[in-house]
Parts: sequence; C-alpha cells; structure tokens
Amino acid sequence: MKTKKFTALIIGVIAVLSLTGCGEKEEFNSPADNTTESVEQTVTQDITEENITENKSDETKAEESTDEIETAENLTEEAVDDISEWTFAQIADFYKNAAIKTNPGAKSRRDITLTSIDVNNGQYENVFEFITPIMSKILARNSTEVDGITGGFTKLSEADIKTAKAYKNGSNTVIEMTMKNQVAGPREDMNEGTVGHAMAVVGDIGVVVDQLKEYGLPMELSDKDTSIHYSNAKLKVTVDQNGRIISGKWSYTVDIRMNNYKVFGKDVETTSVVMVNTITLL
Repeated sequence: MKTKKFTALIIGVIAVLSLTGCGEKEEFNSPADNTTESVEQTVTQDITEENITENKSDETKAEESTDEIETAENLTEEAVDDISEWTFAQIADFYKNAAIKTNPGAKSRRDITLTSIDVNNGQYENVFEFITPIMSKILARNSTEVDGITGGFTKLSEADIKTAKAYKNGSNTVIEMTMKNQVAGPREDMNEGTVGHAMAVVGDIGVVVDQLKEYGLPMELSDKDTSIHYSNAKLKVTVDQNGRIISGKWSYTVDIRMNNYKVFGKDVETTSVVMVNTITLL
C-alpha cells in the first residue's frame, strides 16, 4: 500500500513538472487563462466605453456651455438695443456721457420770454405794461449765445427725473426728459438742483436786480422773502452713433416771487414775475 501511494505521488510530481515545461515552451490556453483574458477584455472595453462616454459628456457640456454664453450675449445685446426699456438711471447716464462728449466747442442760444407780472395779487394791473419795456431790454440782454452744453449735467441722476424715455430715430438715439420741480433761493448756483443739473437756471437773482437798477427800476430785495420756482422743465436731444448730441432743446418756466420789498422807496407786499427760458443747440 505504501509503495502504491509513493508511486502515485511520483507520477503526480512528474505530471506537474511536464506541464510546467510545456508552459515555458509554448502558450497554454487553459480555460482559466481564457477566463482571465475575457475578464481583461471586458474591463478594458468597459473603461474605453466609459472614457468615450465621459469625453462625449464633456464635449456636450462644453457645447451647452458655449450655447449658454452665446445665448446670454444675445440677450444682453437685445437688452442693450431695446432702449425703450431703459431705466431712468440708464437714460441719465447715456445723456450725461453724450453731454460730456459734446460739451467742448458746443454753442447754444438762450432765449427768455416774459409771460406775466403780478404785483400785490393783481392790485396793479397796469404794471405789466409799465415794466414790460424794461424787462424786454433785460431779457434781450440775457438772450444770447452761450458756450457748451447747458446745466450741471455731470451731477445729473435718476433722482432729478420726473419722466424720461429713449427711442431710436434711424441710427440716432433720442432722449426726452422732464425734470422734477425745483425751488431755490435768490443766491444759488445756476447748475444746482433737479432742474439745474439738466439746464442752467437763474442762479443769483442779484444780477437781475442790478440790471433793473441800470434801467431805472431800483429794487431792494430781502433774501429771506425771495424765492425762485422752476417748473415744466423739459429737454429733448438727439445723439448720433458717435455719442454726440447733434440737436437739442431745453426749456423751463421760472416764477420769481418777491415779497416785502421796496421799489422807488415804496413797500410792495408780493410780486410774481413769470418767464420761459429756452435753450437751443446751434
């Protein structure tokens, strides 16, 4: 029995050695090897397909991202081109930039028209006829050419605007604005205030008083009882493709109210002088 077991063991060792020798000389395709190769091919194929899928996914994402950017750019261009949707702030900025660009070398014409004069609430009805010739001379003196674009436009903001709109006229852009009413004292800067930011206002009324004295109408005003009211202030400008104002008109109504002052040494309780100031770009 022991001899048989030993013989069987020897035969088994010889068989293993013979198989090992054959494997060194030529490839041996055992079922196990086939299975390993099959698994490797499957894994390799899966990895390759996964990479292809990932690459396609990356390409798709890149394309989608590009499409989104182009869409956003198109929407932005449309939003910019649709100037009818501009806010007051956008209109103010557009006008301000155009005024800044146009200001050097610009010329305008200022015309002032006397509308009415009321003294002591209509007590002196004939005063209009009396003072009109004097006022006409003063207004003619102040109706003249002025340099640059009117107003303190560098300070213009949406807070100054009552109504505004922008629209296209061919290749040009038209801006229309109505400013909020303004009440000022008799000695203020002509480029300040809701109206002053858009167009130059009266400013220091002392200049007018001095001119009245020159024409034989001496007045002694009290600053605390004098106020200047600006209303119906409007502007309309056309801006070309280069961002320059090529035509423009600015206008407002000014009511100068003087109370408790003296003229010819006599006391006057109330006076209202109403004028229209118009500025046109030449």
